[in-house]
Amino acid sequence: MLMKHQYPLWEDLSPYASTLVVARGHPDADDDNPGTEDAPLLCIQAALDRVMPGQRIRVHTGVYREALAVRRGGEGPEAMISLEAAPGETVVVSGSRVLPGGWIRPRPWEEGFGPQGLTPSFSQRVWRLALDELGEVERRKVLAANVEAVEEALMPWMEPVSGRPPFTLRRGLLFQDGRRLQQLHHAGDLPKLPGSYVFEADGSALLVHPYGSGDPARHRFELAVRPQLLCPDSIGLGYVRLSGLVFEHCANAFLRAGAGAVSTLGGGHWIIEDCRFRGINSAGLEFGDHPFEHGDADPRNPGRGWASEGFVIARRNHFEDCGTAGIRCLGATEARVLDNLIEDCGWQEAEYYFECAGIKLLLTRHTLVAGNLIRHLRGACGIWLDWDNRGSRVTRNHIRDIESIQGGIFVEASHEPNLVDRNLIWNVDGPGIFGGDSSFQLYLHNLIGRVREEPMKLFCHTQRRVNERPVTCVGNRVEGNVFVDPPAHRVDEDDNVFAANVLVRTVCHGGLDVAAWQARGFDADLCECQGTVDLSEDGELRWDWDVDLAGYTSSARDPVDRDVRGRVWPADGSAVGPWPLPGRRGSLSTL
Repeated sequence: MLMKHQYPLWEDLSPYASTLVVARGHPDADDDNPGTEDAPLLCIQAALDRVMPGQRIRVHTGVYREALAVRRGGEGPEAMISLEAAPGETVVVSGSRVLPGGWIRPRPWEEGFGPQGLTPSFSQRVWRLALDELGEVERRKVLAANVEAVEEALMPWMEPVSGRPPFTLRRGLLFQDGRRLQQLHHAGDLPKLPGSYVFEADGSALLVHPYGSGDPARHRFELAVRPQLLCPDSIGLGYVRLSGLVFEHCANAFLRAGAGAVSTLGGGHWIIEDCRFRGINSAGLEFGDHPFEHGDADPRNPGRGWASEGFVIARRNHFEDCGTAGIRCLGATEARVLDNLIEDCGWQEAEYYFECAGIKLLLTRHTLVAGNLIRHLRGACGIWLDWDNRGSRVTRNHIRDIESIQGGIFVEASHEPNLVDRNLIWNVDGPGIFGGDSSFQLYLHNLIGRVREEPMKLFCHTQRRVNERPVTCVGNRVEGNVFVDPPAHRVDEDDNVFAANVLVRTVCHGGLDVAAWQARGFDADLCECQGTVDLSEDGELRWDWDVDLAGYTSSARDPVDRDVRGRVWPADGSAVGPWPLPGRRGSLSTL
């Protein structure tokens, strides 16, 4: 069966016989140097201009305010190009500039302020800073709307929210001592919210209510001015490795493709590992097979007929404070998205343009999304496989404490099997798993608890066609799962299978009407428990209930032959959820 296939990893096997060294803190650093430890380069871009296949760039501690362009790719796993932080050192690639002084209070009686001029304020808390130091190109990028008219034309599905904030807000993010401020739509609201700002209507200045409501001259302010932090010069460069870098402060667009803060621009066989992404206006990382939207007028756009060879690995990265998504890709062939931490993302509250998630991958082909911890999202679902996904697997992920209309995991518009198994989904203001417009999917051995809406939501929410076939929602298998305090599932078609599931009630009223549910032919062998279940912030799961699952007759559901720790399921009948849960009382670490 397709799902029994393994998802192998390829690795960087390059010996790296030579290294280019970058160290902006070195007293003799210069871009004309040979790039050695004694005579390092000053800028990362100077090294990217020189590096050849089989060479490594090692960067020492510093803040590098550069927009990096990868000039060439490697030639294979044994001759890659690597850009990496020196071991144990902090290397920050920043898209912001430090703002100078010159703060004033914009009094209405001062010349130029008032109804026909610049925005005034009576509040002692509101300050103004002219943006005279921005060049014309920087100013245009900072002041661009999150979705410009030409970009909206490429995303017609967002038409219902056209012309509204946050889509009309500017892309330039503002930071006070490293902490992002909230951009507002109207200057009149500034006195009410410490840590907020607006741009003057003509873009000439910032109006700011600082955190602490004090004098901004006592703090460091940075304005994100770059639309991307790293992107190749040309389409399809492959065999590139990024390791241990911090990418921060990016003024990127909401566009679904072609706008990630870090982008492979259609390059295959990249490894992005142990990096950190923070303070990003929209999506942090983009490695899609399709580097641009169909119809994008960018002269580099090869059209939808071209696609990357895929095989990108994104592992052990940390995404935080990304406005719309941690990872977003248009096309993901043989991708491996592994062991990433994604938290505090989705703050743009832009979910109704339908491109927001911790991880959003479209058109996946044999892609593995595994072992990721996704938490504290708002306005963004946990993991979203969108449109015609085939043979992909979402497994061993922890998704908790999020607010999303799409819920914890969303599998959309797919008619070939994908496997969603052994995931923990907890405390979701929305559905647990949403299988929208999708048939023949496998939802096995998950634990879903404390969700406000349907734990399983399987129905057709549109009337689209996928590959000329009308969407359906039939033939799905929901087996071996544990549901804690579930509201009613939503399953519009009876031609779906629910079996060997466990229902745990920690409250004595409400929730799933088991009799009505079983009358539809679902969950005839449902195991019901009464008791308590709790998941701590540090991931400890505790249970105390009135049924010993070791006496339950459930067996592992094909093709999930091992628990989340890689152990063969016990033969005692407790093969439900991501781990065996034997006994009436117990605890285990889920992380």
